[in-house]
Amino acid sequence: NTNGFPVDPVLREKVEKAAIKVVKADYGKGYKFKDFQKTMGAGYDLQFTDKETSEVWCIEVKGTAGSREAFFITRSEVRVGRAILEEEREGGSRRWRLALVTNALDPAKRELVYFDAEQLEVRFELQCLQWQAFPKSEIEE
Repeated sequence: NTNGFPVDPVLREKVEKAAIKVVKADYGKGYKFKDFQKTMGAGYDLQFTDKETSEVWCIEVKGTAGSREAFFITRSEVRVGRAILEEEREGGSRRWRLALVTNALDPAKRELVYFDAEQLEVRFELQCLQWQAFPKSEIEE
């Protein structure tokens, strides 16, 4: 366990699967569902389209084994969240939300909270944990 994050890959996978299951159940049968978990750069894991209104919910799912609201999020996920929020504000039909499932493996303590991109940045400190380095000669000016 590093800063509250499970380092055991088996536990991490169980937490992720449980969190995905919670979000799918929350949306229920009124939505058409698509899985984007394996789509690189999508910026979200799940997509739900309202069968009546055609509103599209793009959901990035984060799960924790405990009650601490701490998780890893990629630059791509944040960037896509911001872009879809701008679309939403301009009247678009897509919505991006981060779904945070705490205590994902404990049904008695489990909680699910949704955040749009702005709420994410207001509520959480986003810290860079590593940098990509490449020769400056490769930078186009």
